[in-house]
Amino acid sequence: MEAINQNNSSQTLFRFATMRSAELSDPKNREKRFIFRNYLRQKGVIDPRVEAGESLKNVCEKITGLTIETEASLKAKSVQFYELSVWVAKNKAKATKEEFDAKIKTYKETPKPIVEIDSNIWDNLIYQVVTQKDFYAKETLMQFLHLDHILSNYDQTTQTQYEDVIKAKVVLPKELFSAKTASSNTAVSREGSMQSYPLSDSALKFAEATVNLKGNKELKRTLEQLEKNYKKEYGAAYDFAYKQYQEEVRPEQSRYDALVKEQEYQKEIFLAADNREGLSSLKYIPVPEVKTFTFNFRPEIQADDLQRKLSQENNESLQRIFGTSNSLNDVSTFTELFQTIEQNSQQLQQTILNNTNLTPQVSTTVGGVVIPVTQSVNTQEIPFFARTMSGNMGLGDHTMILTTDINAPKHIVSGNYNIKSYDDQLLAGGTLAYTFDAPNVTSLFNTPEKIPAAVIDKNEVLLLEGEVILNDGLAYTMKAKLLWTANRMYRFEGPGTFTLKNKSTGGDGGASNCLPVLLRTRSFQNYSDRWLLSMTPKETTSLFSSASGIIKILDNNGNVVQTSNQLQVAGGGDYLSLFSDGVFPQLQITDAIKNGCQLEAELTLDDGKVYACKIPMTIYTAGGIDSVTKIYNLTGEGSVCLKNKDIPTTPEDDQTFIPSGFGMKNIGIAD
Repeated sequence: MEAINQNNSSQTLFRFATMRSAELSDPKNREKRFIFRNYLRQKGVIDPRVEAGESLKNVCEKITGLTIETEASLKAKSVQFYELSVWVAKNKAKATKEEFDAKIKTYKETPKPIVEIDSNIWDNLIYQVVTQKDFYAKETLMQFLHLDHILSNYDQTTQTQYEDVIKAKVVLPKELFSAKTASSNTAVSREGSMQSYPLSDSALKFAEATVNLKGNKELKRTLEQLEKNYKKEYGAAYDFAYKQYQEEVRPEQSRYDALVKEQEYQKEIFLAADNREGLSSLKYIPVPEVKTFTFNFRPEIQADDLQRKLSQENNESLQRIFGTSNSLNDVSTFTELFQTIEQNSQQLQQTILNNTNLTPQVSTTVGGVVIPVTQSVNTQEIPFFARTMSGNMGLGDHTMILTTDINAPKHIVSGNYNIKSYDDQLLAGGTLAYTFDAPNVTSLFNTPEKIPAAVIDKNEVLLLEGEVILNDGLAYTMKAKLLWTANRMYRFEGPGTFTLKNKSTGGDGGASNCLPVLLRTRSFQNYSDRWLLSMTPKETTSLFSSASGIIKILDNNGNVVQTSNQLQVAGGGDYLSLFSDGVFPQLQITDAIKNGCQLEAELTLDDGKVYACKIPMTIYTAGGIDSVTKIYNLTGEGSVCLKNKDIPTTPEDDQTFIPSGFGMKNIGIAD
């Protein structure tokens, strides 16, 4: 079984949305608004192993007893069911209730195989979300769950029921995604009691502002439709009134036109006969006096009429924004309404920004799947991942995107930062920072501070440094090491850390005696059958100033493929070049390892101590196909630890697993 894909980075530009406990626990139409697994009826092969204490990641990586579905195998269960589920996914945002009802009616009247939504469907969805193996299978599974939910909960009666089921979100079982799992002797129920956490003032402000901001959006959407209707009615009334006006003045205008025409005829006769006396006898024909066209129509905004047309929720939002209904008497146009709503929305967004403190029980919506997660403790060091990004098909200057954990989202509010080469030469600097819809994303080096393409092209390692204020109001030092990739759109990327100021940033492994590292292969010159393999520390250290030892590459079945003692200190101790004699790369690319492998090593580092590691590596799709080797490079993350310590290979199994983007661009079941 291949290792879990940890580096689906090319598909991680998705929008995160968090759901607090209150949203899931709101009893109003809960079973229609959400798609839950029936624990007793749909419990599958994954649950017993997780309940016995095994991590969900490990279970899915070494799955047994589960038939892995594909889009094709799911479609084969029922072509009619598949086609309707695809139609729902594509049209749920734009189809009317009538169109939707007609589709459902036709499906129910058509003979077809029955698709059973059993434990196999749920287990396959959980497997795909965790392993990120097959995007299309994941999408099809979600669409099947959504359609089954609609067929089971929708009787085509009310608009409210329609809106609930069409927007329903898939909720993955919380018991499988918790940080610690109960004993196998204890049945874990999704409906079980949850620990109560006191709401802080900040959390209440966040929740209130979030609800009000949504209310503003709904109000604006309704007002935009009313404005559209008003303009349509205004245009029709204007055309009708002007037509009536023309009918009223036409007789007088026709008489005038006839007199003018007759006089022009007489004038031509007199001119032809050179009859001056006749010409002088022609008299001026006065233009008739007709009434001026006037048009009166009702004002754009009439407070009482407007409130009658709005729903109760819209009226509550309107009253919240304007204070009292009397305040609407001073508003005469829709433009004035929109300006006031926009000002209020900006204030609410600032409130959300100032009070972004996720509570311990949080559910994260990623591409329509609601994933329960557990809040981790802030340890004064906040990890992030950075990536440069270029426009103009990768030929333009570069900006940089930073992302932090959605469970504890952080973004830069202000600060100063720069990038340097590996030999500490200043390459570019900036002070601007922009935030996207997700509170865990920051954009740096924006216009006019973009990183010149010439700088990008001349380096293989970029060091990001700075002092910044995050959205928690605290000052941090920022450090990251970005490595070259084969993708010209995203030329550099790598991990980094925000460290609370006045906290020591140096270290040689720290108290844990482990040093987190990043592995990456890349091509060298025209050697199409060999890789360079680098090991880069993810934090500042002097341990890599000197190194020696034995390194091994194993295939995914645990067989040793290549062993070497050749490694070089590179970049003045910035990273180690493995399987290299300092001149040529020595790691042979074979069929056994080109799609994934494992690195095992025992290294004597600069402190004279022996460190060991076992780190899996998977294909790095985000970097694109290497132009020399014609295959994907490999990447992996893990730690090198003192020989007498446990050797972690991946992030600890008792931590909550949150899948990365996996192409989840909000095209799943939920919005």
